Amino acid sequence: MKGLPEGLYTGIWWYARFPNTMRGGAGPPAVGEFEAKTWINGIVQAIRAVKSRPAGLRLQNAFYERSKRPLETPR
Repeated sequence: MKGLPEGLYTGIWWYARFPNTMRGGAGPPAVGEFEAKTWINGIVQAIRAVKSRPAGLRLQNAFYERSKRPLETPR
């Protein structure tokens, strides 16, 4: 999607890539901590990017307004 960080995927990608629901192996705790912080930072950036797009909020509000009157929704 334009304007969103690279690497932003749907939830099913994890299972597709790691069908046993596990990634990596035993290693030094510092490596795991580094990877966790990197992953968390990526999630934070993704959430900020999505929330900063005014179109998303506009479309969400339009959906909720139209859902109040479903029979009046244009087809």
